[in-house]
Amino acid sequence: HDPAAQLCGFLEETHGSLLRGWRLEFDSRVACSVNFERFCEVLARLGWVQDVVQVWKSLVISTSKCKNERFRLQDLSRELAEQFLEFCGHVSCEYQGGIKAFHCIAREAGQQASHNFVSVDKDTFIGACSRLEIPLGPHPEHIFHGLDLAHKGTLTEDDFVFIPGGGLKRRDSSARPEANARVSRARRRRSAYCVKDERISEATKWVDLEFQHVRHAAKQRLEGERELKEFKSLLAQRFGRLTRAWRSILDTDGSGSVTRVEVFRACNRLGFAGDVWALWRALDVDSSGAATLAELAPSEASDMAQFRVWAHRQFGTCAEFVERVGL
Repeated sequence: HDPAAQLCGFLEETHGSLLRGWRLEFDSRVACSVNFERFCEVLARLGWVQDVVQVWKSLVISTSKCKNERFRLQDLSRELAEQFLEFCGHVSCEYQGGIKAFHCIAREAGQQASHNFVSVDKDTFIGACSRLEIPLGPHPEHIFHGLDLAHKGTLTEDDFVFIPGGGLKRRDSSARPEANARVSRARRRRSAYCVKDERISEATKWVDLEFQHVRHAAKQRLEGERELKEFKSLLAQRFGRLTRAWRSILDTDGSGSVTRVEVFRACNRLGFAGDVWALWRALDVDSSGAATLAELAPSEASDMAQFRVWAHRQFGTCAEFVERVGL
C-alpha cells in the first residue's frame, strides 16, 4: 500500500479536503513543512493506527537528500502543492497580499468588500479568479477548500490573511490589539533604553571632556612650574637674591607688581630661552593680569613685608629708615 495515498485518503475523509487537512493539522502556522515530532503528534491526535515511523520513512526520507528532513505538502501531492504555491505566489506578488486580493475578487463578484462580513461562495470565487486571471490550476475547487478552513462553504477576508503582503500587516494591526500592545510596549522600552543610552553617552562625553580639560590644565601647570624654576635660577645667578632681581629688572617702576609685557621684556634682556607663556601662567596664578613678588618668591616677599611693617613702626616710613641708617 502507498503510504502517501493512505494518508491523503485519511485527511480527505476527516476534513473533506487534502489541502484543508494539511493546513489545519500539519501546517497551521504556514511554515510549509513540519518536523518528525510534529508529524507524530498530528497522526496520534488523528487516531492513525499504522506505524508512524514507517510512514515517515516512506514519505520523507526516501524522497529527501537533506540531513534535516521535514514533511511537506509535496510529499503527499506534488501537483496540489505546486497549484497552491502558484496561487499564493501570484496573490502575494500581484496584489501585495491576501487582503487586497480578496477585495479585488469581491469587487469582481459585484460585492463591496469594505468589511469582514462580505463573503463569496465557491462558484463566485472560481469565476472571479478566472476573470482576474488568478491561477487556480486544473482543480480550482481544491484551492477553495484549502482556503475554507472552517468548512462553511464561503470565503471571507479572514481566510486570506495568511498570505503575506501589505494587506496582511494592516490586518494584523487591527485584528491583534494584544500583540500590538506588546509591540508598543517593546518600542517604548527600546525608546527609553535609547534615551538612557544617549544620556549615558552624553555624560560619558562630558566626563571625557572634563578629564581632558583637567589633564591639559595639569600639563600646563607642570610646564609653568618647570619654567618658573629655571627663571628663578637664572635670576639668582645674575643678581644673587630674588628681591634684588625683582627691583632691578622686573619691577623697575616700583609699582609692586609687573605685567606680562614687563616680564617678557625682562626675559628678553636676560636671554631666557624657556617658554615665556608658560612662565607667565605660573606667575599670574590668579589670572589677574599682574604678578607680584609673592608669586615669584613667596618666602622673600614675606620677609620684605615683615621688614616693611617693622620700619613703619620704628621710623614711620622705609625712606626715613634709609636716611637714618645712611644707605
